[in-house]
Amino acid sequence: MKSTLALPIVLATLGLAAPGAHEKRAIGQVTLFKNVNYGGQSTTLRIETTVNNGCTNLPSSFNNQVLSIRLSPNDGTFFCRLADGPNCDPNTYTTWNFNHDVPDLNAPDYGIGNRASSIFCDVNV
Repeated sequence: MKSTLALPIVLATLGLAAPGAHEKRAIGQVTLFKNVNYGGQSTTLRIETTVNNGCTNLPSSFNNQVLSIRLSPNDGTFFCRLADGPNCDPNTYTTWNFNHDVPDLNAPDYGIGNRASSIFCDVNV
């Protein structure tokens, strides 16, 4: 009897110690637009939350030019924050976390206008 009980306990213990078992990982897409209401030139970034701590610098052709943004997935599980400095520097101006599309980054809730240089994204657990 003891040996049949010991095996499940050992297997359960090994499963708990598996590396990365509890790591949050998500891949989302962010589409950046140069005009409000998702207009003008756009580019889509693929963001993996475990790479560079979920931070991505905007392409030079979109740096300080983004006025609206769409997230995918757009179900509330994936959220982002824009920064007006490179590398998602928390010492620069940043927006609130948002988990929905933003048609106008000039709106008072965001106030970053077209000053975004980097974007941080993560998932809700």
